[in-house]
Amino acid sequence: MTVEPVAAPVRRIPRAIQVVAPWLLTIAIFAFLFAHIPVARVIDSLRSARWGWYLALMLPYSIAYLLLDALAVTYVVRRFHARVGYAEILPVRAVSYVLSLVNTNVGQGGLAIWLNRK
Repeated sequence: MTVEPVAAPVRRIPRAIQVVAPWLLTIAIFAFLFAHIPVARVIDSLRSARWGWYLALMLPYSIAYLLLDALAVTYVVRRFHARVGYAEILPVRAVSYVLSLVNTNVGQGGLAIWLNRK
């Protein structure tokens, strides 16, 4: 006689809390920061930042990261899913980065949708 394991009931967080909680947490973090750092000081710091140097360093880094990440994704997709070329993955990965600006999960979801259609 075998005994079947019984799964514990899954407690779901209400949808309203899932939507509102991240916003409330973000507001709380900014309130904490701006309670300790004056907003005018933050704005002055952003105005006096060396944006040219920042972009000169971050642009090549971001491009190199994208190229290496696309290479890694190409390898994994070829290994476990389908035969795809690097040139085919590169724009998909770049678009998933843009989607990730909205939400990391959205970016990964975009890549998953593309893979599902493959």
